[in-house]
Amino acid sequence: MNSPCINTGVVDLFDPDGSRSDIGAKYFDHLSPITINYNSNENWNLVGLPVIMDNVPIHTLFPESIDNTLITLSEQGSYLNVDTMSVGTGYWLRFETNSTSTLTGLPITENTITVWQGWNLISGLSMDVGINSIVDPDSLIHLNTLYSCEYGYYDQVDSIKTGSAYWIKSSGEGEIEIRLNP
Repeated sequence: MNSPCINTGVVDLFDPDGSRSDIGAKYFDHLSPITINYNSNENWNLVGLPVIMDNVPIHTLFPESIDNTLITLSEQGSYLNVDTMSVGTGYWLRFETNSTSTLTGLPITENTITVWQGWNLISGLSMDVGINSIVDPDSLIHLNTLYSCEYGYYDQVDSIKTGSAYWIKSSGEGEIEIRLNP
C-alpha cells in the first residue's frame, strides 16, 4: 500500500499486530471474530457469505430460508443447487418471511474471485465497499454491469454491500479482487 497515512501515526504508539498506528485510524483487528446481521426479504434474495466460518449448514446460517433453495451459477452459466456457501461466490436463497440472520466469523478484508465469460454471481467483504474496490488487472469486467436484485427488480449499483450478492459481466475467464483498500 502506498498511502502516506499507513504506519505513520504516533511514533511511540503501536497497534496490537506490532505495526505503528495509522494516522486517525482506529485499529481493525482482522483476527478477531465479528458479527454481521443480514436482513432478508420474503421470497428470493441474492446472498453472499460476509464472514469466514467453518462449514455451517445453510439452515443454521439462515433459519428462515426454505430448504434446498441455495442456488449459484456453474462455470457454464447454468443454475446449480448447492448445500454450502463459499466466500466471494453469490447465491440465490429463498426465504419464507422477512427476517434477520446473525452471522459470526472472521472478517473478510480482501478476496480473489474467479470469474467466467458472461454473467457471474459474486459477493463482497465484511464491510460495504464501493465499486472502485474491485481490482480488475486484466480488464475483464464490462463497465456498468454490477447489478443487485431486491423485491424481484434489478438495479445497477456502484457499491457492494456486506452479505449481498451481485451480478457482474466478464469478457472472459480470470480473476478479480475485491479489496478494502485497492
